[in-house]
Amino acid sequence: MYGAEEEEEFRRLDGEGEASSKVVRFYGGRVPRTPMLDVMRQTIKKARVARLEEILSKRCSSVQVLLENVQDPHNGAVCIRSADSMGLMYINVVEYFMPFAYDPELAHGSDEYVEIKRFQTSHDAVRQLKREGFSLLAVG
Repeated sequence: MYGAEEEEEFRRLDGEGEASSKVVRFYGGRVPRTPMLDVMRQTIKKARVARLEEILSKRCSSVQVLLENVQDPHNGAVCIRSADSMGLMYINVVEYFMPFAYDPELAHGSDEYVEIKRFQTSHDAVRQLKREGFSLLAVG
């Protein structure tokens, strides 16, 4: 149903920025190709796949939010919804004093589109984000 002309190949970069030998095939440049998705893709209309890929192309992984010790589950849900509304893909949370909690009903499904990365200390979170090449901006 879908030809090779619709598929792109990319080489993943390792931590030092060198191209690895692993070739990853993508649909439309954003969604890694898997055997399960190959099967599912045959049953989904081409227009629907194009729409999903369009939405994914507008998501942003180059900006991430870092939160520390969010106490109220309502606030946690609002943070997730806000990140999703801006197209962000990741929220990083530090759970030094208490685990990050959110009310799924108040998240209104945004928690399915935003991945939550959890850290025990601020130091761990900052070290990981810097390792991934991020600069940090503190807002208080």
